[in-house]
Amino acid sequence: MWRTRVGYAGGDRQDPTYQSLGDQSECIQIDFDPTVISYEELVDLMFALHDPSADPGYAQYRSLILTSDDEQLAIAHERAEAVSAELGKPLATRIEPLKEFWPAEDYHQKYYLRNDRTLLSQFRGMLGGSELELRDSTAAMRVNGYVAGAGTRARLEGELDSFGLSDSARTHLFSLVGETASGSACPLP
Repeated sequence: MWRTRVGYAGGDRQDPTYQSLGDQSECIQIDFDPTVISYEELVDLMFALHDPSADPGYAQYRSLILTSDDEQLAIAHERAEAVSAELGKPLATRIEPLKEFWPAEDYHQKYYLRNDRTLLSQFRGMLGGSELELRDSTAAMRVNGYVAGAGTRARLEGELDSFGLSDSARTHLFSLVGETASGSACPLP
């Protein structure tokens, strides 16, 4: 089962919100299947998606890897050392155990899907209007990625049946996806 949720972590402020983050950072939490993608591959992807040597100057946007166990901590440090050596400079990325993850407000979850009325209506109907179910839905996560421009028609064809969409919503989603990946920095696994 794959799931993603956006939220706040890495600081000490309790119950942060977008308007009141304190020392927390905006981040994404990923539940992943290690038989499909390894933790090391996820860490490498994180480093590839931005300049990990840049310090944004704000806690909100800092580069941060938060781990759930000692094995992940060791892998993250090992990959950071390799990336630092490749870049020839130290990284600004913080690596530490996760203390607590605070989910962001509902309107931040599945952002691209939320901005497509046709598909959002489908998911709200399928999930009984539950924001928690939408946030934690693997199908919503996958569709959000396609709407954001990640993924190809060939990949979509291979998994479209698993989303539970109506024929009209399927056609709509398919029309949004180009023949090849759109150049999005974050490919769908």
